[in-house]
Amino acid sequence: MNIRTVATNASGRRRSIRDAGRAEPCHCRSMYIGGSLFLLALGAILAFAVQDAINGIDLVTTGYILMAVGVLGLLLSLLMAGRTRRDLDPPR
Repeated sequence: MNIRTVATNASGRRRSIRDAGRAEPCHCRSMYIGGSLFLLALGAILAFAVQDAINGIDLVTTGYILMAVGVLGLLLSLLMAGRTRRDLDPPR
C-alpha cells in the first residue's frame, strides 16, 4: 500500500491524496432520468389510456400528478447533471 493512497471509492478504485478533494463522477444520473421518464409514461397511461374505475381513486387525476412529478424530476435531474458537469470540467 502506498502512503499516498487514502481511501477507496464506491467502485473500489483507490484515490490518492491529490484526488481526495475531487468529486467522483456519479453514474447514477441516468437512473434519475429513467425514473422520471417512467413516472411520466405511467402518468400518461393512467390519464389517457386507462378506462377503468377504482373506488375512491380518480385515475385521471393520479395520472396528471404522476406526469407532473415526472416532468419536475426530469428537469431537476437535467439541471443537476449540467451543474455537475460544469463543476467537474475545469475551463481550459
